[in-house]
Amino acid sequence: MDKISLHLSGVIPSKKNSRLCASRGGRIVNIPSASYTDWHKRNLSSIVYQLQYIPRAVRVPCAVSLVVRYPDRRRRDLDNALSSVLDLLVDAGILPDDSWTAVERMEVRGELARRGEAPSADVELTAL
Repeated sequence: MDKISLHLSGVIPSKKNSRLCASRGGRIVNIPSASYTDWHKRNLSSIVYQLQYIPRAVRVPCAVSLVVRYPDRRRRDLDNALSSVLDLLVDAGILPDDSWTAVERMEVRGELARRGEAPSADVELTAL
C-alpha cells in the first residue's frame, strides 16, 4: 500500500511518562497506565475497522505525518504522542517496526481542537 490515512480519537497519552511500577513474581516490571492502555485498545479496534477493506501494511520505508488536536492549551510533548502512535501502528501490523529504516521521515504538528470538536489525531503514512 502506498498511502494510508487513519483517524484516532481522544487525547494521546504518553506511554513512557505514564508507566506504573509493579512487582510480579519478585521482579519489578513497568506497565503502561490504565489511560494509555484504554486509549491503545480503543484505537487499535478503530484502526482494524478503518482498514477492514484495504491491505493493512504500508510499504516501507515510509513517511509518517501526524496532526494532533488537543482539547486545551496545557503543555504536552509532541514526541511522546508520536511514540505512542508509532507503537500503536506497529501493534496494528501497519508497520513492521518503528526504526529509522522503516520510518525515514516524520512530521508532527499540534493544534488546538476547534470549539465543539473532540481531541483527536490524524495519521498519514506514505511509502517512499
